[in-house]
Amino acid sequence: MRILHVVRQYFPSIAGMENFVHNLSKNLIERGHQCSVVTLNRIFLRDQILLKEEIIKGVKVFRIPFLGTKRLFIAPSIASYIRDHDIIHIHGIDFFVDFLSATKAFHKKLLVVSTHGGYFHTKKYWILKRIWFNTITRATLKKADMVICDSRHDKEIFSRISDNVLLINNGIDYFEYSCIKKRVEKGLLIHIGRLSSNKNIDKLIKTVALLKMEHPYVRLVIIGQDQDNIRSYLEGIALKLGSNENIFFATDVSDGELKNYLAKAHFFVSASSYESFCLSLLEAMSSGTVPVVNSIDPFNYFIRDGENGFLVDFSVPEKAFQTINLALRIDLQKIHSIGLNARKEAEKYSWSKTIKEFEKVYKEVANRDC
Repeated sequence: MRILHVVRQYFPSIAGMENFVHNLSKNLIERGHQCSVVTLNRIFLRDQILLKEEIIKGVKVFRIPFLGTKRLFIAPSIASYIRDHDIIHIHGIDFFVDFLSATKAFHKKLLVVSTHGGYFHTKKYWILKRIWFNTITRATLKKADMVICDSRHDKEIFSRISDNVLLINNGIDYFEYSCIKKRVEKGLLIHIGRLSSNKNIDKLIKTVALLKMEHPYVRLVIIGQDQDNIRSYLEGIALKLGSNENIFFATDVSDGELKNYLAKAHFFVSASSYESFCLSLLEAMSSGTVPVVNSIDPFNYFIRDGENGFLVDFSVPEKAFQTINLALRIDLQKIHSIGLNARKEAEKYSWSKTIKEFEKVYKEVANRDC
């Protein structure tokens, strides 16, 4: 099949959605499908215009101009890229899905939409978001041939406005990460994900400030791009708490560097208050790294507390400190055993299994149209 993925940000931007779209495209190509990506020609918060066309890790990428910001943008030239494809798979709930749904009577293309958390990652503009969701987004998704949610939380929300919703858990490149050989550096905590308010990185920093009094060797490495321009704010918190020498930021990390961090990590940590598909968590678990994460529904779905990771209340750093303080005292052999349980759980979400579910959706949508 000829499949076009439409996503607002793509490589060189690095975050969960970008990695997901790339891995989905790569696996579809390996299974004999024609697959390409259309994205915006600029990374948000950067002025550099990117190449109009490029092949990235075997995937053909087209980039188009836009007006607006990361929250509200328009890029109508997307219409000229959809003609030669059987299925248009739109990632995220934004201009692209609204525009392509509104013009479906003209282009007559099959539309598959992946929600990726929609636009509910934070409570900012909450009332406006709810109004938009129950009007514009409701009307938009009525024209989608399938709406794919990657979490139970998303399915619960989007089922309220669409009768055509399906849950497919995200795929991970399990075999790539499971080959990582652990060589744990005691006290090394890593956080992987973009710098944004819903990640509650300030809570992690406050927790580390408490931990360093009991464990002076503890370090937190924060891996991810500063998409919300909050790094200086976070550095200020670390400096004020006297833990700046224990906090490190790694904004541009290669695949090799990321795997090296995972190899050495004692724990993967996340204080996030909202997650869609937990990609970084599952990749870390694939490597055998033990997760210590906030007790929210998306994380609770994967973590059995004390068996394959630890669930923590990061809303109160003092509570998080108590749990991590005890976890740091656990014998490394026991931590290794918990890491193996984490790896076993992550294997369930290997792309070798997940890609077949996406193929099934594409075929079902195509046959329905015949």
